[in-house]
Parts: sequence; C-alpha cells; structure tokens
Amino acid sequence: MHEFGSPPRLETMPVPVVAGDSVLVEVRAATVTHLDRTIASGTFGRRPGLPYIGGTQAVGVVVDGAGTGRWIRLRGAGLGITGDGCWAQWVAAPAASVSSVPSGLDPALAVALPSVATVAYVAVHDVAQVTADDTVIVTGAAGAVGAVAAQLARRAGARRVYGVVSAEHRVAELPPGVEPVVGQGNALVEALAATGPATVAIDTVGGPVLEALLRAGVAPGGRIAALGHTAGTAITLDLPNWLLADVALLPVNMLRRGDRSADALAAVDRLAAEGALTVPVERVGWSGFEDAMTRLQRGEIRGRLVLCPHDEQVVQD
Repeated sequence: MHEFGSPPRLETMPVPVVAGDSVLVEVRAATVTHLDRTIASGTFGRRPGLPYIGGTQAVGVVVDGAGTGRWIRLRGAGLGITGDGCWAQWVAAPAASVSSVPSGLDPALAVALPSVATVAYVAVHDVAQVTADDTVIVTGAAGAVGAVAAQLARRAGARRVYGVVSAEHRVAELPPGVEPVVGQGNALVEALAATGPATVAIDTVGGPVLEALLRAGVAPGGRIAALGHTAGTAITLDLPNWLLADVALLPVNMLRRGDRSADALAAVDRLAAEGALTVPVERVGWSGFEDAMTRLQRGEIRGRLVLCPHDEQVVQD
C-alpha cells in the first residue's frame, strides 16, 4: 500500500531477514477482511507508516528461526495494523504474533477460524447459552460467522436451527441441517412469522434484519445475541412492543470477553480438525486479488476471503 484509499500494488521484494526473536514464515493463507480494507482506507484509528504490506492474519510454516518446520498462525503484535502484515509469500514475524495450528488442518480454514469462529462460539455458548430446549434462528447464515454459529447451535443440541438468507439462490450455501428462512424487509418479517418464533436468535448482520427479529422472530422471554452490523448500524426500537415481548437484546463484545478467545479457538480448532466444523472460504491468488477486494467491498464474497500467495488457483469451498 503506497497511498491510503488506493488499491494495493503487487511488487517483488527481497525475502525478509529475521532478527532477534522473529521467525521467517512461508505464508500459505492470509485473510482479506473488512478490517484490512478499513486500515487501507486510512480511516482506522491506527495507521501503519507508508508504504506498508497489508493483512492482519495468516497461516504458514516456519522456514527460519525457532521451530523451523512448524505450522503456525500469525495474528496480533501490530501485523498489518501498525506495521507490515501478511499479504506476502514470506513474512518476518515477531514471536508475539505466533501461535500453533492443529496438525492436518487446511491452511485456508485455519486462518479463517480465529476471527469468525471465536465470536460465533462465544455468542452461542456464553451469551445466548443455547441448549437442547431451544429453537434457534441465525441471520447471515450463509456467511462465515453465521454459518459457524448455525453449526455450533446444532452441536449444542438445539431442537431446530433456522438460517436467514436474503434470496433463494443462497439457500444452497447454508450448512447441512439448517432450515432456510428467505426474505428481506417486510418479506423477512412475514417469513419469520410463518416459521414461528424461536427462543434464541444469533444476529450477525444488524440493521433492518435485527428489527425483523425483534418484531417477529423471537418468542416472548427469548433472547437475541447481537454481534454484527453489516446490514446497518442503527435500528428503530418500538419500546411498548419490545417491553411487551420481553425479548433480551444481548451484545456480543469480544473486547470484554477476550479472556474467552483462547478457549473458544481451541474448541473450534478441535472440531475443524475432526471435520465437524467448517467455514465457507473463497480462495484467491495474486491474479484475482484486486478484483476480490472490490467484490469484498460490494458484499459479493461468500464466507471468508483468503489469499493463497503461493497458489494462483481460485477455488471456492
């Protein structure tokens, strides 16, 4: 990135040299997220010095330094936020950014898990506290966080799990066993009413979708775990009807629940390694990177966008 607000440039640079406690990592997969886009726009609260390499998370193998040959995750320690990040074939990473990856876990899945699965896990188990007595509705259920939340709700024993999608063509993207609720605006309210109220909702998108849940999606005495706002950052709350419905609106704040991240990630890592949990991933190589960034901005990416810097193939899981 040479200018904030401009597209990144693909450049050839020397392989980094490790120093101190850093390690040289051959990157096999790196996430491309809305956070990365926000940092690149220059509007984020912290700015790296220009020029910089973007990318805040990656998975790869150590090729120089302590633990050579070990598969690791890279995240934190300012990667892609205050300094160079992970959108590169090789990264010199500080030890503070390194954590282990379960053996046999696909790199693209491994890199997608931390940012989506931990918040979904906390939403399902800690905030909504889903049990076998619950019927659960998950919004944005064809997206990365929603898909994981729906899978975790099923594993928690929920009687039925419904997934909200905006259009019929997205029904096929729902995880197995998740029943579709299709619609937007008033059509979504009608679809939720026809489905029958749930006891729990996991809302990953906010805005008018959250309003629809409050109007018709959740039974009196139920609870909504709210964790996203891609569909809108504001809602209008009809206080008399909300008080009558007695539906709890519960924020999922990972900054306050950061002490749960390690346990949550360990749990979803185990499930993913066993093949019991997956995240929808779209992989791109360098040739498709700029176009994928544009599609991410337009909301056209299914699941999590992952750059595979040693692979030019474009694959959807």
